[in-house]
Amino acid sequence: NSMKTADPEATAYNPSSSDWVQKIIDLSPYESYGIATLIFRSINGYGNNFYIDDININSGFGTGVESHSTSSSVSIAPNPGNGLYNVQLPNTNSEKRIVVINALGQIVYDKLIQDNSFVVDISLMPSGMYFLRIDGKGISVSEKIVIDK
Repeated sequence: NSMKTADPEATAYNPSSSDWVQKIIDLSPYESYGIATLIFRSINGYGNNFYIDDININSGFGTGVESHSTSSSVSIAPNPGNGLYNVQLPNTNSEKRIVVINALGQIVYDKLIQDNSFVVDISLMPSGMYFLRIDGKGISVSEKIVIDK
């Protein structure tokens, strides 16, 4: 899918207002991948300037939360929330690793816990979508959580 908006030029390129166009790319085939990284690569024949502006990534499904879990009785509330999430797990009686990953794939929260009821505090993080992973003996959970301040 070509994003080309202007023909190649041998001199320095500076876009005029008529060069800016809206391009829409359907990413729905990749929704099931969970975390994704978008890469923009500029290919040109003259080493010219590359301009990009106003990137919007929207889900047609609002802020709904989907789950992948080997345990059907996991509760995370409120979601969407302000960054404080009450998590209730089934009785696992084992250590669990709790990790929250931001949209860039960076770990923003990482904690080992024994309890089955606990609070995940990522309230200092900016608004957006995050992924909460819970892994331990008898439990493997991946949940989307949303901060909406």
